[in-house]
Amino acid sequence: MNDRPPSSSEVRDGEPTAGAGSRPARTNGAGAGRQAETPSSAWSSPLGRWLRGLIDDPSSLLPSLSSVMDAARRELERSSTLGVLFVRFETWGHSSRLYGWREIQSVYEVASSVAVSLVGQGIRQLDLPADLGLVGEGFAVLLSAPRDSGDLELEVVDAVADRFADLVRERLSAEVDDGLMDRTTIEVGAGLVRRPAFEETLEDSVVAGLVAAERGARSKHEAHLADLGEHLRSALDDGALTTTFQPIVAIESAEIVAFDAGFEGPSHALLRRDDVVLYVAERTGQKLRVLDHYHHLALRAAEDELTGAEQLVLRVSAEELLESAVRLMSLLYHRETARMTSANVLFLVDSEGLADHFPAVLPAWRSVGEMGFRSCVDLSPNMPLPLDYLRELRPD
Repeated sequence: MNDRPPSSSEVRDGEPTAGAGSRPARTNGAGAGRQAETPSSAWSSPLGRWLRGLIDDPSSLLPSLSSVMDAARRELERSSTLGVLFVRFETWGHSSRLYGWREIQSVYEVASSVAVSLVGQGIRQLDLPADLGLVGEGFAVLLSAPRDSGDLELEVVDAVADRFADLVRERLSAEVDDGLMDRTTIEVGAGLVRRPAFEETLEDSVVAGLVAAERGARSKHEAHLADLGEHLRSALDDGALTTTFQPIVAIESAEIVAFDAGFEGPSHALLRRDDVVLYVAERTGQKLRVLDHYHHLALRAAEDELTGAEQLVLRVSAEELLESAVRLMSLLYHRETARMTSANVLFLVDSEGLADHFPAVLPAWRSVGEMGFRSCVDLSPNMPLPLDYLRELRPD
């Protein structure tokens, strides 16, 4: 656990104190104009029922949610509201293929250590971070109002959420692998825990606040994704994608037999990695356009490099396999030189998409082969493998 105090911005007594690098509060996740979650509606939602059933995660450095209930109860005797932050993580692209459980877990640990280090530094001792049993997904922070102020308002809590998100991103950028950081997004949503009324319980009120905060964090993720979609659309309009080639060498002959074609996105931090570009493109309705652009660039760049024997490996999704082959055949047909033919192209089909579209993909696969293209399946695992943990057990 790192107890280093924050350097760029602070959160003090429930109020944001702006510093270098902080940004104004957004209200797309929580803020003016949004109705507060009621305990009854929170309890009836699937998320609310799920939150009530959470247990402590023993691998977390944070206290369990149940263990901070007494502190919340005492605080609500003084004030009618508590703030609650929901810190939510998403990993994009091929994070689960490229990184192990421990590396992905480190994102959660570093972020939660920020919350722990703020207790007694940027926020009072009573403002407690709480584990939700959501390793790799999120945790909560209960936030009390300043002693000399009235009840917390949602707009203030949302401003604190944005400052806290800045702190987490700053620490992660310094301590987490750049590639993993480029594939990880963190958003913090805000909610209110209100003093229970009549027959309501404190647990009901806490769940209602958590549901609102989780929805706020989720809506900020959606807004961030939409913003990246606009950046990607502009990059495609400007032709800002560039092709990369990784040679594939035969072990026995030590000769280059193929080139694995990839691409780099624009300089925008989260769009530099081609797997993240495809992730964003698929979720913003631009996947076909990105694949077309990528295939066209790779074909044009490889023409002068291939001698006629090497393969050009192009990534493609199972559902777009036939369409991609038809468009690529058209490009090859209109080339002035014939150094490349369909026999030089090897489509690398994502295994997850293949399973989702089986057996409907079989006729497309057969048609692509009849055009002269070759196809293979990418068998990379779609989840992080716990190999680092297993290695410590010294298996036979």
